[in-house]
Amino acid sequence: MSRLDKENDFFGICKTISGNLNKNKPSVQAGHPHPEPIASFQTRKKEIMQHITLGNHSSTTPQEHKPVHSRFKTRTQAQEEKVRNAILIDDDSEDNVETQKELEKLKEKHARQKENLEKMHRHLTNSVVSGKRIAVLDLEEISPQGNGEVNKVQKLNSMQSNIVPTKSVFKSELTPYKPVKGTKKELTPIVAIDCEMVNCEGNIHALARCSIVDYNGHVLFDQIIKPKWRVTNYLTWVSGITPAKLKNAGTYDHHIGEILDILKNRIIIGHSIKNDFDALNFYPDKKYVRDLVQYKGLKVNGKVVGLKIMTEKFLGMHIQDGQHNSVEDARATMALYRMVEKTWEDQLKSPTYDSLLKKS
Repeated sequence: MSRLDKENDFFGICKTISGNLNKNKPSVQAGHPHPEPIASFQTRKKEIMQHITLGNHSSTTPQEHKPVHSRFKTRTQAQEEKVRNAILIDDDSEDNVETQKELEKLKEKHARQKENLEKMHRHLTNSVVSGKRIAVLDLEEISPQGNGEVNKVQKLNSMQSNIVPTKSVFKSELTPYKPVKGTKKELTPIVAIDCEMVNCEGNIHALARCSIVDYNGHVLFDQIIKPKWRVTNYLTWVSGITPAKLKNAGTYDHHIGEILDILKNRIIIGHSIKNDFDALNFYPDKKYVRDLVQYKGLKVNGKVVGLKIMTEKFLGMHIQDGQHNSVEDARATMALYRMVEKTWEDQLKSPTYDSLLKKS
């Protein structure tokens, strides 16, 4: 197309738009002998260019047009509308069939999650110690029921992803703060241990406190222990050990005999218990050791976590907010073990606490 043809085509478009605009002009009425003054060339040019930019040659005025981008939907909006329409429209279109398949997959996933929760509930309600339930899943919090299946499953996932749940997921008779009510201190077949260490010369982590509790959380042993070596770091902020506490404390040689008498031939519960055994220089047979970090059911998102997070996650209780209390930590360790005792011992084909009592 030549330049002259382009100009003629442009002026033809302008003439058409100008004619359409003039249609909207008020006609000459009686009492008005003269029509309204013709708009200036610049005003007319501006109106024409607005119409060309909007891509609409209708008789509507430029103010009536919506922005061009408002006529298009974002990809996300289109996908949401597609899912909503798939629920309401029953047709055999290819897009709708694909969406229905996606919805079916989601329903199957939620059904599996619901089934897993129900299995967990049945198992935990069957966990019995001394004729009493010690671990009960709080179904009011996390069990999907009725029309709220998806929302309550999502609530469970949210609780699992957070370090500290809003409410306790489990309920137990034993807490980190006190023994089981109505029980007495006794040397039970299962005990829990927690130790605090300090740094000594030669890069040695020496035992500075040892606490042992029985199956019901009663204290069997709790003593500050003076290391053999010169202390280079008391780690007071975490261990709670100070020079004053060690000044009149008994030595390792003085206390180790009593400690070993308690631990010998008993199931020992601990968290990262190898560190405690290293400090005690005591290594029992593996069949007597239950380290919480090795049990899959006490991991968070498939990862090993510290005793503080584990206690907050599964007991809904706070420990180690400042300096560690080894008695409190040992009770928390025992409480966590008791929740999974039946399953864990069944996996190991070992007797539970009740079975051990019957044998004795």
